Amino acid sequence: MRNILTLLMTLAMASPAAAAKPDAPDMSGTWAELRVLTEVQPVPLVGKVTIAQQFLSLHKLAADGSKVASKGKMCGLRFEASHKRLRPSVAQSFLDALGVLEGRSKLQYNKKRKRWELSAKKRSDVLGANLSRPDDKLPEDADDPRVTDPDKDGRPGVTVSVSGLANGNLYLIQRVTTALRGIVRDKNTVDGIVTWSRDQSVVGASSFILRSPPEGVPHKDRSKHFFRLRRVPEGMTCDGLLKTADSLFRLKASAKP
Repeated sequence: MRNILTLLMTLAMASPAAAAKPDAPDMSGTWAELRVLTEVQPVPLVGKVTIAQQFLSLHKLAADGSKVASKGKMCGLRFEASHKRLRPSVAQSFLDALGVLEGRSKLQYNKKRKRWELSAKKRSDVLGANLSRPDDKLPEDADDPRVTDPDKDGRPGVTVSVSGLANGNLYLIQRVTTALRGIVRDKNTVDGIVTWSRDQSVVGASSFILRSPPEGVPHKDRSKHFFRLRRVPEGMTCDGLLKTADSLFRLKASAKP
């Protein structure tokens, strides 16, 4: 009997800190997000071109235990291409067409690494068409009744402008699928990786040369697909975020567009 009591006391006293899980960080508040998705495109007469897309957005997060809900808006989209003569761009109407950005994520404690992690399951977002299911085949014709004009420019789908190697506008239907997993470094900082894919169809173009753009694929280097969340003051605006993004997210000079 004494041996059993001794064993129980030993187990109870051994490494109490290791058994305790720290309180979950309170994620509620206003956050700015930088999300970078990098793809490689085979461009005729040029070769492979790397294009990094930098999405800047603001979000209101509401935490309920381990569950985190968010609502936000896209503030800016910047492109950095490895070829100086390739310059994609989008109008403000494209960003407005994204509407309210709603999402759900989950906090989990990683016992092995002794840290909190924030993750969001895989989801697909379609822009430029109303599909019955997110994984339905994308429309390939502007006359398809499923095609919409979310940026309200009178053209089917969403408009992306290209200048440099070719000049003009592409009218696209896009489906982007993403999943996020990040490390909560402290109450104001989350850094993580993005797993993603994109499917798109061209339903129109201002030039026949642009009707068949090169198909891009996500860069093989996973470090080139990431997100950074930074807590910001409640009154932060999109204009304020765009002015301070480089310092807020500590973007290196080589990472700036």
